[in-house]
Parts: sequence; C-alpha cells; structure tokens
Amino acid sequence: MFQLNVKSGLLHVYCCFDVANLIELDNIKKILNKQPEESPIQLDKLSPTYMQYKEPPLLLQLGKKTILLGEIEVSAFVSAKIFSFGTVSIVFRIPVKGSMASLKKLAVEFGSSKAKFASEAKNYVKRLTDDMTPALVKPNPEQPNDVFSIFQVKEFDEKVSAQDFAKKNPDDVAVLLSFEAPDLSDRALLEVLRNSFSYYKTDFIACYSNSVFLIDETDAFDVLDVLEYGFIQAVELRMFDSRLDRELDGAYDDVEQSNKAGFFYNYEAVRNEVAQLRLDTSEVVEKVENALKLVGDAYLAKVYSLTSASLHLQEWKTSIQEKLNSLEHVYEVLDDKAQAKRDLKFWVLLTVLEVVVIILIAFEVFFPR
Repeated sequence: MFQLNVKSGLLHVYCCFDVANLIELDNIKKILNKQPEESPIQLDKLSPTYMQYKEPPLLLQLGKKTILLGEIEVSAFVSAKIFSFGTVSIVFRIPVKGSMASLKKLAVEFGSSKAKFASEAKNYVKRLTDDMTPALVKPNPEQPNDVFSIFQVKEFDEKVSAQDFAKKNPDDVAVLLSFEAPDLSDRALLEVLRNSFSYYKTDFIACYSNSVFLIDETDAFDVLDVLEYGFIQAVELRMFDSRLDRELDGAYDDVEQSNKAGFFYNYEAVRNEVAQLRLDTSEVVEKVENALKLVGDAYLAKVYSLTSASLHLQEWKTSIQEKLNSLEHVYEVLDDKAQAKRDLKFWVLLTVLEVVVIILIAFEVFFPR
C-alpha cells in the first residue's frame, strides 16, 4: 500500500434534470441575462476533430456555493449545461487535497449528503427554467433528476504510477468510488472495482453505479464530458422507462374499457394518444443517442463503455424497446377496433340507406301520384 497525499484533485458532482422534450438553444441567449458559452468537448488527448456534439450544449457559470457535508464545509464552483434534447446538468466542482484518510472521510460524508446537492441543484434549475420557459418544447413539470459524481485525482505528493496506486490501494479506491466506509468484503470490493481500466500508466478510471474514480494528471475535459453524457443518458432512459410503465398501465386500462364500452368508445382518440407517445419517446431517445459521436477514439470509447456498463444503459434501452413494442401491440389492437367501428358505421349507414330506398319505393307503389 502507498501512503500518499493528494496534492491536487476535484470532486465533480453532477445533478442532471430532464426539463423538457426539447430546448431551443438558439433562443437561450436571447432569453437569459447572462450570455452562455457554447460548450463543445474540449479534446485533451489527440482525438479526431469530428468527435463533437451534434449540437453543442450551452454553458453557464453560476458562481460559488458553500455546502456543509457533515462536519466538513466545502466550496464548490457551480455551472450549468443546457442540452438541446431537454436536459439541464448542474455541476458542482469541489477542489480537494490532503491525506487519503481525510479524503476518505470526505467521500463518506458526501455519500450521506447527496440530497443536499440535489436540493441546491433544484433551486438553480427552477430559476433557469423559469427564465427559459419560451425556449422549452413540451416542458416536463416533474423534472426527473439524479446525482452522479466523479472523484478525480490529478496529482499525488509523490511520483507514482496510477496503475500501481490502483493495484496496491484497492480499499482506498473503493471508498473514493463507492462513498462507503472501508472494510468492504472481498466480494464487494471486486464488484466495486469490476469496471476499471488504464490506458496509460498515468491514468486510471473505475466506474461503479452512479460514481466514477479517476486518476488523470491532465484537466481531462474530454473524459469528463463523455462521462457526463453517459450520466445524462441514464437520466433520460430511466425517465422514459418510468413514463412508459405508467402509459402502458393506462393503455391496458383503455383496452379493457373499450371492451366494456363497445361501439360507443372513442377508439380513435385513445389510439392517437398511444401513437403520439410512441413518436415522442422514440424521437427523444434517438436525439440523446445521436447527440455525441465517439467513433475513432479508443480511449474515450472505452471510457464510455465502462460508464455505460456501470449505469446499465443497455438494459434500460432494451427495457424501453420492449415497452415500445408493447405499445405498438396496444396501438394495433386499438387500430383494429377503430377500423371495426368504422366498418360497422359504414354498414349501419348502408343498411339505413337501403331501408330508406325500400320505403320510398314502397311509398311510390302504394301511393302513386
């Protein structure tokens, strides 16, 4: 085990909110008093120039905020990123340094204080969305959110390989990654450190659930942005999965009610609602999926793969697709019922017309002019 102190580091806390289906970024600069900056990925490693956001988010600097974590008071630099696909990310960047013991204590205090960051972030988002209302397409009043974190070590007080530190100090890494007290069991330790990777001797990254531990002597803007993108995908996918659960329950109720109501049920209206939900969900999920292209950079692709695995993004995508398929089935059932109703109306009308014609003919026969 290395007995090292952290000379320079940061705790990045991300609170990601789904505020609308879409945000019209072109209107933001006209609406907000402060002028936001465009925030393309700042490529730190040698990466292709085409590896950029399809539509760069806007960046707002929101100043400093003091937050009490248990007995530890920290000062955070706060910023906001506004993404075109409807998400606002509030980021707290907290400079950290000191002995591993003090940093592990900070990590444990943070683990039990995430709700404070969520509460502060909600206040920032509330003020922003109030100002941005004209630029929000289909605002989301619920604003689903989650808290994610990256514990980044930039420099130790002694020269040491990041890979060696991770190998010889797995318990320290686990505490800074999981924000839980030390002395995890061997099995739990393996689970926490399962998604880890080193590209150079100077870097190391491990992802576990909603948190990341990173050793990188550079500012690592590209890595941080890719991780943030993964966090945002998780919020969007979880939100749509939850929404689809509710909508599927409602759709099944609609089918059941239609069976009871029969001819007088408004199949077309319900079918159109289901179709619109399928369209909205597919459109936004596709926009999030295609917002950033990582093809061509092996390191960042691996970083994304790690965070995707720890956040179970593929499982969420599969769940959403299965529920969209179920909605498709409900839509088909309702469409068949709507078509049957239209056919019945046609035959009823045709029968009425035939009866009217027969009556008119009979009238002419028995009451000639």
